[in-house]
Amino acid sequence: MVLTDYLLSLVGIVILSIIIDLILPSGQVNKYIKSIFSFIFIFVLVSPIPKLLNGEFNFNNIFQSSSTELNENYLNNLKQEQADKLMESLNKQFEERGFYGLDILVTYNSDNLIFEIQKIFVDLTNLVLNENNQHINKYTTIKDLLIEFTGVREEQIILNG
Repeated sequence: MVLTDYLLSLVGIVILSIIIDLILPSGQVNKYIKSIFSFIFIFVLVSPIPKLLNGEFNFNNIFQSSSTELNENYLNNLKQEQADKLMESLNKQFEERGFYGLDILVTYNSDNLIFEIQKIFVDLTNLVLNENNQHINKYTTIKDLLIEFTGVREEQIILNG
């Protein structure tokens, strides 16, 4: 059992017993409930002793918990939100410049702690250009704008369509 889990279980039992003490009216039933919670508290309090006596207790793992896994999930969620916001922002910037219907997908490196763009995929099959952009090289213009907006290298941009 990890020390943080152990302390949380002790605090939880104390809080639960206080709440039940406040809810139940004073009398014989209240005394029985208090004694039951006292036994549960004592049981939880002495539960790590057999592990200590058997030698199964590892002092290196006292403060270890699943928080690192939770932190990794949290970081991945943050990176995904950043990618979603970036794709939304890129679509808005392209629409302001007369490029409609672009389907942009940003992939990122999930191994790093910081958000780092791996590739930007752009699907041009539904692309609609306004009249000012009819006679331009759309591939070159879109690549140049993506480099300007995101700072990625040209090799990181993949155009399809």
